[in-house]
Amino acid sequence: MLTTKEYQQIFADTGDFFIRFSLDEAKKHANDYKLLEEEYQNIETAILNITGSKQTNNLDVSTKNLYLLEFVIALSDYWISRGGNHWDDLGYFAGLFQKDKDQKQNEKLLPKLFEKQSRLLFRQGEYNMANKLLEKGIKLAVSGNDKSTQAHLLYLQGAMARRLHNYDESRRYCNESLDLMRIVSDPYGEAIALYNLGAVEDEDKKTLDLKKAESYFNKSLKLFQKLDKKERAARTKIRVAKILHLQGKNSEALNLLVQVDPIIAKEEYPRTYTHLRLIHAKAKLGLNEVEAALDVAYGALGFSKSNNLQIESQDLKQLIITCQSKLKNRTN
Repeated sequence: MLTTKEYQQIFADTGDFFIRFSLDEAKKHANDYKLLEEEYQNIETAILNITGSKQTNNLDVSTKNLYLLEFVIALSDYWISRGGNHWDDLGYFAGLFQKDKDQKQNEKLLPKLFEKQSRLLFRQGEYNMANKLLEKGIKLAVSGNDKSTQAHLLYLQGAMARRLHNYDESRRYCNESLDLMRIVSDPYGEAIALYNLGAVEDEDKKTLDLKKAESYFNKSLKLFQKLDKKERAARTKIRVAKILHLQGKNSEALNLLVQVDPIIAKEEYPRTYTHLRLIHAKAKLGLNEVEAALDVAYGALGFSKSNNLQIESQDLKQLIITCQSKLKNRTN
């Protein structure tokens, strides 16, 4: 961990690069709350110490807060990518900005912070709290004419509505998000909105439309591949494999999953790896290979629990119950 003096020198030498560098340092301690808090305090002290100096073009306290908020947002992205539950950690840092007397200086970044907080809450199944933050964020984004953040907040509302099986609501939010993503020329945002719309079509049992789902997924996949988003492209292929499974094409689904498997490093993408194993187990069950399905599901459940993937763990538990029921009926 770097000292305050070392951080001061880095900031003086590198300017904006300071945030990216400090994030790299913080990643080393991302799972140790006390060390991370100390790291944050060293950064804060370093910036305060050089406030008003010629080296930093009279960096004022408000700008200092923006630098720190950028740091917290970047760090929360790291937490989200690892699939862990760091709501308490992020909440501690977020509170520093929400208590700031000069809120106007933070209004541009607060919607982004609400987005990150909402993602973490959503992952933990805290939907009501997440939705309140999303609504706050959208209100701030609209008043600040921040269409990009508004688009991503709407996408999150759509994704959360889908998880709660409110599919019409999810379609509405994601279509609004998709329109804004295209207005601000955000191809990645466009791809994730299309992905969620595809997921809605293959999950909504009332209006199940696998052809429409496949169309959305294919459009999404093209964008992910163009952007070289290998993990996202792999995740989309997993959804296509799910469609094949739902169509009874379980052998084709398994063949596709075999192609995806080498791309997904389970240590780097624990959530996507768990989804891969879940569909693998379902396809095995579809081929009536119940013991094999159960074996895959149990392995995936242990992995998802060790990575605090609560939603995925619930899905795997339900699949295991289904497998056990089939085995019991077979013996009766």
